[in-house]
Amino acid sequence: MKVKLHYLVALIVAAISAILLLVHVVGIARRDAQYRSTLKTYSDVLKPGMKRSEVENYFVMSKYVSFSRGASEDVVEIAHEPAGWVCGEVIYVTFAFDGVEPSEPKPGDSLLRTSLNRSVCLDLP
Repeated sequence: MKVKLHYLVALIVAAISAILLLVHVVGIARRDAQYRSTLKTYSDVLKPGMKRSEVENYFVMSKYVSFSRGASEDVVEIAHEPAGWVCGEVIYVTFAFDGVEPSEPKPGDSLLRTSLNRSVCLDLP
């Protein structure tokens, strides 16, 4: 059985494309697993009900953690995804607090939940 050259080229191109797609998908899965692991590490140490002052003290005591303090949540950036077709993403862990006065953070606010989030990509060309 004789295979025409253009069918063979198409088959090779399809195989290479499938391999590249698989490598890309595996990379995404590995990074997502690493992000979930980081979230679990924080969640194991920083439990709901802890005071904001305790959570922020944990960040201060961790030499390599910087955080942004908001009125109702603190945010820790954990990764920067490389730029894709349109733009890159920032992956961060959010620590939500039950602030009585949502406009101003207080040391006595209690931690409600810890969640993993991605930035919304707005860097359109």
